[in-house]
Amino acid sequence: MSATAFIVLAHADPRQCTRLVRALLKDDTAHIFLHVDLKSKHDFSTVTSLDPARVHAVGERYTVTWSGFNMVRATLAAMKQALAFPVDFDYVVLLSGMDYPIRHPLELREYLRTRPYRQHINRVDVRESTEHYLKVVERYNFRDAWLPARTPDKVLRKLATLALTPIRRTLPVGTICTGSSWWAMTAECARYVVAFAEIDREYAPFFRYVLASDEYYFHTVIQNSKFLPEAVPITPYQGRGMWRTANLHVIHPSLTRIYALDHFDEIMGSGRYFVRKVTSEISGPLLDRIDAELYR
Repeated sequence: MSATAFIVLAHADPRQCTRLVRALLKDDTAHIFLHVDLKSKHDFSTVTSLDPARVHAVGERYTVTWSGFNMVRATLAAMKQALAFPVDFDYVVLLSGMDYPIRHPLELREYLRTRPYRQHINRVDVRESTEHYLKVVERYNFRDAWLPARTPDKVLRKLATLALTPIRRTLPVGTICTGSSWWAMTAECARYVVAFAEIDREYAPFFRYVLASDEYYFHTVIQNSKFLPEAVPITPYQGRGMWRTANLHVIHPSLTRIYALDHFDEIMGSGRYFVRKVTSEISGPLLDRIDAELYR
C-alpha cells in the first residue's frame, strides 16, 4: 500500500499543531516528521504522543528565522529522516504547523497519485519578473542569525544587507525559479533533492543569501533536474505574490490573514486541500466546522 510522509515545520502553537497532526493521521498510511524550531520554547510532546509509531520528531533541528536559509536546511533534514525511515513512502508533503486539511486526507492521497504531473511544485521563472523576483535573487540578504544577542544581530545583518544593496550577483547556471514554500513531491524526487543537496556547491551558497530562499531552492533544483518532465509546467508570471503559485493550499494574498469561521464558505469552495494560516486561538470554531463536514 502506498504511504505518505508529511513534513511539518513548527515553531509555536502546539495545540494547533496537535490538531493538524491528529487530522493527518486519519490517513492510516501517513507518517508525520515534525521539525520544531530550535529556538522554540514551546512543548510539542502532545504532538509526538498522538501516535509514537507514526509521529516522529526530527532529530536534526535548526534555528529558523523568517525567510532565512535555515528553513531549507530544516526541510532537508526532515526529508532525509523520512526517506531513511523503514516505510516505502511514495509521496513527501511539506506543511507548516499553521496549516489544516480542508479535504479528507484520503482524498489528498488519491489526488496526488492520479494527477498527470507527479511533482506538485508550481514555479515561476524569475527572469519574467525583472521588477521584483529577479532583483531579489541578484541582491545579498542576510536573514539567518550571526550573533546570540537578537537586537545587535538584527542591526548588524540589516546594515550588511544595506551596504551590499548596490552589488548585483551573478545567477547560478540554469533556470532560476520561485514559488510557494509548500509542495508535494514523489519520494523518488525527494531522494534526488536530498542527494543533490549533499554534493551541491553552487545553489546552496547562492540561495543562502536570498530572501525567502525556501521559495527558490527546491523549485530551482527540480526545474534543472531529470524530474522536470514530471513537474507541472512553469506558471506564467502574473505579478508579485507567492499565493499565486500555491500548490495545495488556500493562502490569502496578504499572507498574514488568520482564517476564522466567517471564511468557511470561501475556504471550502476553493477546491484546495489545506488552509493556511490557522491558530488555536482564532480558528477553533472554523476547524470544528471543517471537521464536522469532513468526518461525519
